[in-house]
Amino acid sequence: MEQYDLNLKTAVRFWEHTVEFILDPRQWVAVVLPIPLNWNAVPFRENGTQNVPNDEVGVYSFVVQPDIVDHPNCAYLMYIGQTKNQSFRRRYQQYLRDQRTKKGRHLVVHMLNTWPDHLWFCYATIQQTQYIDEIEACLLSAYLPPINSEYPADVRGPMALWRG
Repeated sequence: MEQYDLNLKTAVRFWEHTVEFILDPRQWVAVVLPIPLNWNAVPFRENGTQNVPNDEVGVYSFVVQPDIVDHPNCAYLMYIGQTKNQSFRRRYQQYLRDQRTKKGRHLVVHMLNTWPDHLWFCYATIQQTQYIDEIEACLLSAYLPPINSEYPADVRGPMALWRG
């Protein structure tokens, strides 16, 4: 019975950490952005706020990185977002608040609290703000991040069918 309990606890932990991904190369090669992006990444930590710009806007993502065995390129893109009316820092602080209070969108709060020591906030500044919505839509259609709940029209129907 003891081994069964251990197996059950481990199985529950596995379930709590399960995320389904769609990795479709056709979506990736279809990406055409109006401008190039220059990404920056900072660990998502309470003390990381000062590393996020307070006067820039654009698109951002959350990425989980196991950071084990010196593997050079293991990461899981979980979420894509954008900010036009507030800075990256302000948005980052809102996510920290959601993490602390466990209030907000269920899947986002789950992501923030499930991988707290392995989560990275990546952002790309977009000075031509008229492109932000278009770029976010392109990234959402390409990556199909599992934590997002809204997708552009070109993938909304297939995503709804896939999710059931």
